[in-house]
Amino acid sequence: MEKVAKDVLTNDIIKNDLIRYEKSMFWTKAGWLGLSIEIIFLAVAFGVLSHRFWVGAVVFLFAIYPIYKLVIMIVELKKNCDLIKQGKFTVTKDTLTNISVERVHEVSYSRSRRVTEATFFWFGAAKWRLLLCQYYVDSLTYNISARGMMNTSVIGNEFYIVLLGTNQEIRYAYNTKFFVWNDQ
Repeated sequence: MEKVAKDVLTNDIIKNDLIRYEKSMFWTKAGWLGLSIEIIFLAVAFGVLSHRFWVGAVVFLFAIYPIYKLVIMIVELKKNCDLIKQGKFTVTKDTLTNISVERVHEVSYSRSRRVTEATFFWFGAAKWRLLLCQYYVDSLTYNISARGMMNTSVIGNEFYIVLLGTNQEIRYAYNTKFFVWNDQ
């Protein structure tokens, strides 16, 4: 069997990947908010320009929730990115116990609810959702897509999993087939 060359995994590489993943998560969640806010501001502008103050006032009241939600999400993104930059994450080794495709309900950018399929990697009792983005971007050898992650991961593979925050939620996973951890 041919020996696979492994990339060295460093704190800087993990920080870059985590920040990229956090931003992808933010845009996955915030897509519908941006469109909502744009429509609301256009309606407010219409109300002001048409001299119908009540139209602008009513629409502004509906705008408060998406704006509030967006501000909360931006604050959470900044907090997580600050934690990552400070190196306040934990890397542990765990075994992939299951790969599942589950139906999830999401709000799309048009504020309609949609059912979509999401792929989850299970490590013990914790699960990690694969986003439709590139993984291991800083790796010259193993820059792969979500499909590539699924194709190269087998139940029983060991991963370096990265945990973030006080609840120690899984934020990223590196297959030990491709990476060796250098914790300095």
